[in-house]
Amino acid sequence: MLSAKIVAIRQNTSNPRLFVPCIRIPRAIDLAARGATGWPSGSGFRLDFAMMYFTSTGFNGYAAGVTQLLTGTTIHTPDLDDRSVVVDGSFTISSGLTPPDAHQEVTVTAQLVFLTAAGVVVELGSAEETILNLA
Repeated sequence: MLSAKIVAIRQNTSNPRLFVPCIRIPRAIDLAARGATGWPSGSGFRLDFAMMYFTSTGFNGYAAGVTQLLTGTTIHTPDLDDRSVVVDGSFTISSGLTPPDAHQEVTVTAQLVFLTAAGVVVELGSAEETILNLA
């Protein structure tokens, strides 16, 4: 399993454009990302997010191309099982989008990738789509 799966997502109450997804990832990838010291500058593991939703006014919001380096996440559940951890990420949707309503159903994906120093994106596994209510 090299995929990343969002298991929960919450919306920041003071900033409705800021979201905190909890993402299940392989423990080995997390250890490699946090323990790497000799990688070339600019390379590393990254999470790519997308989110789709409808607002109460019927607007269809779609936020894609939102990324976060894995080293920028915090460990939420270090002992989920022998092979997985849950990390808390964060992403902000652009000001051009109407944010979803509180407790609304959203469809989110997380894609785990490796970014080389040359800027080449190597996808690890497939993007996992999850439908959740905002917490």
